[in-house]
Amino acid sequence: MHTRISLAAAGMLACLAAQPASAQSQSATATMYITARVVKSCAIDSVSGLAFGDIEGTAQTAQNETTPGSISFRCSSGTSWALTADSGGNPGSTRRMVSQTLATPEYLGYDLFSDPARTIGMSTPPGSGGPPNGQGTGAVQTVPIYGKILAGSKPTPDNYLDDVILTIHY
Repeated sequence: MHTRISLAAAGMLACLAAQPASAQSQSATATMYITARVVKSCAIDSVSGLAFGDIEGTAQTAQNETTPGSISFRCSSGTSWALTADSGGNPGSTRRMVSQTLATPEYLGYDLFSDPARTIGMSTPPGSGGPPNGQGTGAVQTVPIYGKILAGSKPTPDNYLDDVILTIHY
């Protein structure tokens, strides 16, 4: 019986010695670097039109809009921005709207402002009259746009329209 135990023990030792080397695994490590570069950016979310409503054709004084316009946009956090408005689709000595149905086009002069008192004009290019400006936060920012029909306008009754391109400089 002693011989049988010795043979059995020898068999077990032989099995253990024959096992593959993977039971005693080795490892190697390396570091992988993950990078990104965040660049400054701005994107326009929406623009709402400015409406003057009904204008009296005999008015001698300037008239403000009934519904201010606005622009909503996002700029990356910390990005400086400035908002400008171009001269519109019917430029003259001022911004102006054009009549829509009259046989001979007529114009109605107006201007755009960045403050409710209508003292800071919406300029183009940046810095030529104090456009609204600020710092991006990464969240939506909304800037109101105010308008005024110029004094002395005596337009023929009609619907008047203009389109203005708003630009965010950053």
